[in-house]
Amino acid sequence: MHDLPLSALRALAAIHETGGVRPAARRLQVSHAAVSRHLRELEGWLGVKLLEGVPGRKVLAFTPAGEALGQAASRHMNALDQAVATVRERRRGNGVTISTTASLAARWLLPRLPRLSEIAP
Repeated sequence: MHDLPLSALRALAAIHETGGVRPAARRLQVSHAAVSRHLRELEGWLGVKLLEGVPGRKVLAFTPAGEALGQAASRHMNALDQAVATVRERRRGNGVTISTTASLAARWLLPRLPRLSEIAP
Protein backbone atom coordinates (compact mmCIF):
# COMPACT_ATOMS: atom_id res chain seq x y z
CA MET A 1 0.00 0.00 0.00
CA HIS A 2 2.94 2.31 0.61
CA ASP A 3 3.69 2.70 -3.07
CA LEU A 4 0.13 3.26 -4.31
CA PRO A 5 -0.03 6.44 -6.42
CA LEU A 6 -2.99 7.94 -4.54
CA SER A 7 -3.07 11.24 -6.45
CA ALA A 8 -3.20 9.36 -9.73
CA LEU A 9 -5.94 7.06 -8.43
CA ARG A 10 -7.88 10.11 -7.25
CA ALA A 11 -7.56 11.59 -10.74
CA LEU A 12 -8.73 8.32 -12.31
CA ALA A 13 -11.74 8.23 -9.97
CA ALA A 14 -12.63 11.80 -10.97
CA ILE A 15 -12.31 10.95 -14.68
CA HIS A 16 -14.54 7.93 -14.15
CA GLU A 17 -17.18 9.94 -12.28
CA THR A 18 -17.21 12.98 -14.55
CA GLY A 19 -16.67 11.27 -17.88
CA GLY A 20 -13.60 13.18 -19.01
CA VAL A 21 -10.26 14.73 -18.23
CA ARG A 22 -11.40 18.37 -18.34
CA PRO A 23 -14.45 17.84 -16.09
CA ALA A 24 -12.26 15.84 -13.71
CA ALA A 25 -9.76 18.70 -13.63
CA ARG A 26 -12.55 21.16 -12.78
CA ARG A 27 -13.77 18.90 -9.98
CA LEU A 28 -10.27 18.48 -8.56
CA GLN A 29 -9.49 22.18 -9.13
CA VAL A 30 -6.31 21.45 -11.06
CA SER A 31 -5.32 21.85 -14.70
CA HIS A 32 -6.37 19.25 -17.23
CA ALA A 33 -2.65 18.79 -17.95
CA ALA A 34 -2.13 17.69 -14.33
CA VAL A 35 -4.94 15.15 -14.60
CA SER A 36 -3.52 13.86 -17.90
CA ARG A 37 -0.07 13.57 -16.33
CA HIS A 38 -1.48 11.59 -13.41
CA LEU A 39 -3.22 9.29 -15.85
CA ARG A 40 -0.02 8.71 -17.86
CA GLU A 41 1.93 8.05 -14.66
CA LEU A 42 -0.68 5.56 -13.48
CA GLU A 43 -0.67 3.78 -16.84
CA GLY A 44 3.13 3.62 -16.74
CA TRP A 45 3.11 2.33 -13.17
CA LEU A 46 0.54 -0.35 -14.03
CA GLY A 47 1.93 -1.15 -17.46
CA VAL A 48 -1.53 -1.08 -19.10
CA LYS A 49 -3.65 1.47 -20.97
CA LEU A 50 -6.63 2.72 -18.99
CA LEU A 51 -8.14 5.05 -21.61
CA GLU A 52 -8.03 4.94 -25.36
CA GLY A 53 -9.24 7.18 -28.15
CA VAL A 54 -12.45 6.35 -29.98
CA PRO A 55 -11.86 6.20 -33.76
CA GLY A 56 -13.45 9.13 -35.59
CA ARG A 57 -14.29 11.01 -32.39
CA LYS A 58 -12.42 13.32 -30.03
CA VAL A 59 -13.33 11.35 -26.92
CA LEU A 60 -11.64 8.84 -24.70
CA ALA A 61 -13.16 5.56 -23.58
CA PHE A 62 -12.11 3.32 -20.73
CA THR A 63 -10.42 0.06 -21.59
CA PRO A 64 -11.81 -2.95 -19.69
CA ALA A 65 -8.93 -2.63 -17.20
CA GLY A 66 -9.52 1.13 -16.92
CA GLU A 67 -13.24 0.65 -16.32
CA ALA A 68 -12.63 -1.90 -13.57
CA LEU A 69 -9.98 0.22 -11.87
CA GLY A 70 -12.01 3.41 -12.36
CA GLN A 71 -15.04 1.87 -10.66
CA ALA A 72 -12.95 0.59 -7.76
CA ALA A 73 -11.07 3.88 -7.37
CA SER A 74 -14.30 5.88 -7.43
CA ARG A 75 -16.04 3.61 -4.93
CA HIS A 76 -13.13 3.58 -2.51
CA MET A 77 -12.27 7.27 -2.80
CA ASN A 78 -15.91 8.07 -1.97
CA ALA A 79 -15.81 5.68 0.99
CA LEU A 80 -12.59 7.28 2.21
CA ASP A 81 -14.12 10.74 1.82
CA GLN A 82 -17.13 9.68 3.92
CA ALA A 83 -14.91 8.14 6.60
CA VAL A 84 -12.86 11.33 6.85
CA ALA A 85 -16.04 13.42 7.08
CA THR A 86 -17.30 11.19 9.90
CA VAL A 87 -14.06 11.57 11.83
CA ARG A 88 -14.08 15.32 11.37
CA GLU A 89 -17.68 15.50 12.67
CA ARG A 90 -16.61 13.72 15.86
CA ARG A 91 -14.21 16.48 16.84
CA ARG A 92 -14.97 18.09 20.13
CA GLY A 93 -17.45 20.91 19.81
CA ASN A 94 -15.38 23.28 21.89
CA GLY A 95 -12.25 22.99 19.74
CA VAL A 96 -10.52 26.03 18.36
CA THR A 97 -8.51 26.29 15.17
CA ILE A 98 -5.84 28.98 15.04
CA SER A 99 -3.97 29.92 11.89
CA THR A 100 -0.80 31.95 12.15
CA THR A 101 2.76 32.11 10.95
CA ALA A 102 5.25 29.61 12.32
CA SER A 103 7.37 32.31 13.93
CA LEU A 104 4.43 33.89 15.76
CA ALA A 105 3.23 30.47 16.91
CA ALA A 106 6.67 29.48 18.18
CA ARG A 107 7.58 32.76 19.88
CA TRP A 108 4.27 34.06 21.18
CA LEU A 109 1.43 31.52 21.02
CA LEU A 110 3.04 28.29 22.24
CA PRO A 111 4.47 29.80 25.45
CA ARG A 112 0.98 31.09 26.34
CA LEU A 113 -1.00 27.89 25.64
CA PRO A 114 -0.45 26.29 29.09
CA ARG A 115 -1.92 29.38 30.76
CA LEU A 116 -4.89 29.29 28.38
CA SER A 117 -5.47 25.64 29.25
CA GLU A 118 -5.54 26.55 32.95
CA ILE A 119 -8.02 29.37 32.43
CA ALA A 120 -10.30 27.55 29.97
CA PRO A 121 -9.94 23.76 30.21
